[in-house]
Amino acid sequence: MRGRLAPIAAGMRRRGPAPPPRSVAALHLDIARFAEQLCETEDELAQRTEAVARASMVVQTVWPGARVHLFGSAVSGMRLPYGDVDIMIEAPGANGQLLLPKLARALRDAAVPSTILTILDRRVPIIKWTDKTTGMKIDGCVNNAGGLHTSTLLRHSVASLDKLRPLTLVLKSQLLMHGLHNAFTGGVGGYLLANMVRHLLLLSPPPLEHSRATRPARESGAFEAPLVDEVPQVGNAAAARADGAHEVDAAGEDLGGALLRFYWYYGYQLDLKSSIVMSEGPETWLATGPGWQGWLEHSPGMLSINDPLKPESDLGAKAFRYNIVRQLLRASYVKLSAQVAEHTQQQQELQQELQHESSGDFSGNAGRGSSLLSLVLPKWNAMGSQHARRHQKELAQMNRRRRIEEKRMITASRAIVSGSRVDPLWY
Repeated sequence: MRGRLAPIAAGMRRRGPAPPPRSVAALHLDIARFAEQLCETEDELAQRTEAVARASMVVQTVWPGARVHLFGSAVSGMRLPYGDVDIMIEAPGANGQLLLPKLARALRDAAVPSTILTILDRRVPIIKWTDKTTGMKIDGCVNNAGGLHTSTLLRHSVASLDKLRPLTLVLKSQLLMHGLHNAFTGGVGGYLLANMVRHLLLLSPPPLEHSRATRPARESGAFEAPLVDEVPQVGNAAAARADGAHEVDAAGEDLGGALLRFYWYYGYQLDLKSSIVMSEGPETWLATGPGWQGWLEHSPGMLSINDPLKPESDLGAKAFRYNIVRQLLRASYVKLSAQVAEHTQQQQELQQELQHESSGDFSGNAGRGSSLLSLVLPKWNAMGSQHARRHQKELAQMNRRRRIEEKRMITASRAIVSGSRVDPLWY
């Protein structure tokens, strides 16, 4: 017996502050702009392709017939600027602990990396290097197809859940800022974080009547979440629009409300005695004990969430610093909720003033001041400016390369027609 409805209700009893509002337009637009700024430029994509192609050529010299596959955040679209590029070397019959040292020597001989490191004492040996030409950081492993499968799962999830990419990018950036993003140091890694967001988005928001801050806490017990199969699937966009559109789903929730719900759910609401059960498809539930399907035995106070591709594997087991992560989520919820309430009050007062003046024109961003997202990502506006400057620098470099190539072609053409009575048309 799985019993989806009962474990969801039992594992989500009211604790801590009231649930957040479903829609926060100003925060929604901040998140959409942030996600748009993190899209790869054409030049960044070309550099990544060049670096992977150069690596593939060296791999062929070490193991003829081997193939190089790209996986990870570069495939799912959730890669942060300057993030690692993950590759898997498919070399049938090869041993990673023997192949990677040979690959390291070949890369050095070809003058490909500026820095290089092989790590052989892990369950999956890896090689890490920085491409000297492009500056791309590359992580490689051998014959580990698991990464390809997880990348496919996340890519399909991004296509079906339009909030997944922008929310994951915001949370990933925040965890990175606090040093809580690396699974090897007990933080929340990218794959675990993406599944945490998937779980949240596949659950319906709490009923609106439970969102009233004035509702006494003693009256709020376990609320009944609808069956996951009944949650409407909305949107097929891979990323949120950043053109000023304020979009909400069928439940009336936008990106701002979803981010606040993530902080509230994982900071306060989720009972850590339960296990989050994920499937490959659009289905998730909470297992509250050994009697429920999918429940995984885990330490008290630790996050438990299974790998949808390996249900017996607990992704949360690696996040042994989750108590610190949860403190960060709680602090973010309190800080952001207070600012949202203040911002809403300011907007209402401004709207009343405009209506009193009979101006007939009200902008939801008027008088906004600093962005709401900057409360949890203080440097995000500066990061966006840096991204824009980097993009302009890349365009300038491309123009310089194009001018150099044009001059070379003209010089070559002049040499060809030297002594001829026919002048090139472009002289």
